[in-house]
Amino acid sequence: MPLRLTTAQARALGIRPSARADRPADGMNRLERGFRDAVLAPALARGQLLAYWREPLKFRLGGRCWFCPDFAAIEPDGRLVLVEVKGGWFRDDAKVKTKVAAATYPHFGWLLVFREGRHGWQTRRVDGQGIGREPTRVAWIHGAGRAPGERPAAPGH
Repeated sequence: MPLRLTTAQARALGIRPSARADRPADGMNRLERGFRDAVLAPALARGQLLAYWREPLKFRLGGRCWFCPDFAAIEPDGRLVLVEVKGGWFRDDAKVKTKVAAATYPHFGWLLVFREGRHGWQTRRVDGQGIGREPTRVAWIHGAGRAPGERPAAPGH
């Protein structure tokens, strides 16, 4: 039977655990987990989304080039929206892949979501023309009655 150690036990014995040992089982980074917890789960509870999934689809963009959006969500009207969540810095290859995917598969709604400060999200629509220059208000992301980037009221106030 193989010997199983926790990460802390391995470190105490001087064994360096693999990088995967500290990685959460869901495969999400903190930003994606924050988006799920702050936006998708509450929108589902409010009835603004019918369902959402983490990386459910993989799109071939050409040759051996693939694109896998972070989330897919179904809006109440039945439209499937694909969401790519990014931090403040957005690599050029990721921009190109997002634009090409939206142009190649235009029958889906495509959103690019950036973190805005500690409590907000900035949303841009993506289509065959590229990434929108102006932020777009999406009710299930920004909440009812809140402007993009506006901080939600503290609980109990």
